[in-house]
Amino acid sequence: MEGNKSKCKLYLDVDGVLLTTRNTKVADGAKELIDYALSNYDCYWLTSHCHDGNSNQVLGLLSQYFPDDIMEKLKKIKPTKWDALKTEGIDLESHFYWLDDYAFEAEKKILYQHCRRDSLIMVNLDNENELLQKIRYLENQNLNGYLPGQYHLLNTIYSMSFMERIMFNLKWLRINISSNNLENMSREELLEATKKLKKPWWNFMFFWGH
Repeated sequence: MEGNKSKCKLYLDVDGVLLTTRNTKVADGAKELIDYALSNYDCYWLTSHCHDGNSNQVLGLLSQYFPDDIMEKLKKIKPTKWDALKTEGIDLESHFYWLDDYAFEAEKKILYQHCRRDSLIMVNLDNENELLQKIRYLENQNLNGYLPGQYHLLNTIYSMSFMERIMFNLKWLRINISSNNLENMSREELLEATKKLKKPWWNFMFFWGH
């Protein structure tokens, strides 16, 4: 099933994530986060220091705080282009995560509309070992740079028609497979699995729904 996995994109803010916003310095755990991110994700900048599709400004800023070996790694992170909202720079149809210390309500609304609200991971550097905790959070989800099973299921459900969504309401689903298997299933395989889980009375809904 390995060929069915698609690598996640990871969008990174700078101020309040890699750098502290007060008495600016490298955030604790930033180097570990950079190593983890680049090893497991397709990484992109999502910061006001890089919104025109060019990484020169953000790299120039970070070069004041990070040593040359880390800067070589940071050069691998791709630029994004956006204007008013950071969500303009996100490929909302892809599998992604976004690390930021702040997001506008308008940005959260857009994520919600695209069933991507859980993709936003808020960072608060006032918390002890915050960035290390974010790494552990991703590791505990067993992501390894790939789409988690629960999100894969939601993405499939929300691709259905309105009537199909009712019939396959999540609280009625009982999938007797492990989360790892679910994570590895393709969209087509998952959709076929959910179709086999129809309750008898759902047939009546099917009749009136078509």
